[in-house]
Amino acid sequence: MDEERNLAKMVKQGSMSRTEKAEKMDRVGHILIVSDLDREPEAVFQLYKRRDKVEKQFETWKGTLHADRTWLQDDASIFGHVFVSFLSPYLLARLEQALRRAGLLSRYSARHVLDEYSKAYVVKSGERALEFEVPKGMRELDRKLGFDLFPKLQS
Repeated sequence: MDEERNLAKMVKQGSMSRTEKAEKMDRVGHILIVSDLDREPEAVFQLYKRRDKVEKQFETWKGTLHADRTWLQDDASIFGHVFVSFLSPYLLARLEQALRRAGLLSRYSARHVLDEYSKAYVVKSGERALEFEVPKGMRELDRKLGFDLFPKLQS
């Protein structure tokens, strides 16, 4: 669609004739994949589609985690940021797998679960919990996912 729109724009601007546009329309929407793999063309195309899907997922995760922003100055901070940016998509993928295994992927996104988990808190003084709150819905979701992140706290 973008290619067709660009060709139409070029005709409108006068940088291409209608005849040239008609000739180029035969190739609109086609991609060329050069590969040395010994596989059927359909299998190579499926590999390409999977790679594209993975790249788009990483781009989404980077946006979700704000991992595409770096304002750090010293080497240690930048190293830490890069490490967390590397590790975070892996953890998000594992969270999505857990949601899929529990049959909850249609109800919850990884971001939703992270937002929900961020609502739980514990305030401790030494070994003693002074105040804690884990919403009931969060405990139920945690149980369904099998994480057991919120054991019973002793006050």
